[in-house]
Amino acid sequence: MAFLGFLLAIFPNGRIIADVTHTTTQGKKQAARGFRKNPHYRKGYQNQSKFLAGNDILSLALVVDEAQENGRIQRYCFALGGILLRLTNKRRGEKQTLVRAIERIIPKGMIVLYDRGGNDAATINRLAKNYTYITRLNANAVFYSDQQCKHKLDIKQQATVVNKRKQDNVYRSSHVCYRRGVKLPVLVVAEWCYHRPKRRWRVVFYLCTDTAMKPERVIEEYKLRCNIETTHADSKLFTGFEDCRLRSEQSIEAWCCLSLLATGILEYLRWRLAHSVDVNHTTNGVLAILRMHWYHPRTLTRGLVCCYVRLCLLREHNDPTTSGADFFTKNVATPLVA
Repeated sequence: MAFLGFLLAIFPNGRIIADVTHTTTQGKKQAARGFRKNPHYRKGYQNQSKFLAGNDILSLALVVDEAQENGRIQRYCFALGGILLRLTNKRRGEKQTLVRAIERIIPKGMIVLYDRGGNDAATINRLAKNYTYITRLNANAVFYSDQQCKHKLDIKQQATVVNKRKQDNVYRSSHVCYRRGVKLPVLVVAEWCYHRPKRRWRVVFYLCTDTAMKPERVIEEYKLRCNIETTHADSKLFTGFEDCRLRSEQSIEAWCCLSLLATGILEYLRWRLAHSVDVNHTTNGVLAILRMHWYHPRTLTRGLVCCYVRLCLLREHNDPTTSGADFFTKNVATPLVA
């Protein structure tokens, strides 16, 4: 918690986001291993399993917004580390939940983002005491206009307004209402998006415990989850985070922390290459050095940066004078926040 407070003091525009990812493991003798249903399972197919064995990891990331010269806001996501969630507590016999881990790590007053799997009333009541809780609800969610939850509030009545505005791609409405089991009133933001291939409107509900927050900011904060999802994918792809064969809990937790830190360093190197003034470190320059052909290159991805760093390390091992790795050590980094 002290380390997160130190980072937030350096980056005033920074946000801390946390999410749970599931990593598969191989072998029988592994600690803290749990089973989860395989979402890609299809009955009748061969060489597949109904369940996936692995570990639940709580991943932390720092999101920083930087103002560009043209007025646009560029967002960067840096991985901080991960924590292994134990499946059960032997003394009390209760499950180790993500809520307890968030209360132990995330500083109070921050915004906590949850996926649709964490929208139960117990989670909302517990996190609403110290945090601003934002989650996404299903399209069939039920809302009430009174605290006793006797009179239902049909938010989809706004569809009559939506039908009159088909020229707009997105229509939003906000409502202060109640949920069954939730003690405090919540802010529900309904967003209708017009799906052109199917020629129909699609509604998405966002729930926020801060009723004074603007609807546009609620949706903007929730979309920060896309940054940490890409961090999960990169950590599993580039650092071997997916196929972890360690047995002890301490080794698994250390490995997940190192993998996510390596992903954060990779994102930092990508940011350094993207902001370099040297022609050799542009997207076309990196592709020319790697001798790769790519149609319509726009930005440097983490995969290209990973290949470039690997090439620099191989060149440094053979000939340190022509390695190109001194770019990351000799050049002075420009601060993210002025």
